[in-house]
Amino acid sequence: MKVNLYKYLIFSGLLLFTACSKTPESILSPSIKIQLDKATGSYILLFTAGIKNENDSVVFSNFNGKVKIIDNNKRQIISIPFELPVILPFETGIIKNTVTLSESEANEISKFLNIDLNLLNPESEEGTKFLDDSNVSLEIKGFEKEDIIKFLKKKVK
Repeated sequence: MKVNLYKYLIFSGLLLFTACSKTPESILSPSIKIQLDKATGSYILLFTAGIKNENDSVVFSNFNGKVKIIDNNKRQIISIPFELPVILPFETGIIKNTVTLSESEANEISKFLNIDLNLLNPESEEGTKFLDDSNVSLEIKGFEKEDIIKFLKKKVK
């Protein structure tokens, strides 16, 4: 009787361990670039980063939230919304978003990145900066989790 209970507990523990999925908690390689749109005279922020699904059998869909750029004093500079339709197992979903900045936002970001807005050239890579992990915060608003087999069966039908 004790042997069966012992086997049951081990099996339950293994089942629970393999059934858990890890939700992404951070972003990978965040970078931003400020450009001057000559046509409108406004500043544009181009943001790129990745979110990795480290699960082997879980698909994340309708994954959305905000990436917050924060300064060294932990004060938010800007919030960038994003939405990723699907992140497959072991895949990195790429966030690419463009935000039109107000003049005050552009000044604040340029000060944070140590970039002179007057010297920006739209064709130049000058404004591209990789951000330190301590200057980026991920806020997940929502997502759906689904087993990869069920997800693929729906796609085949």
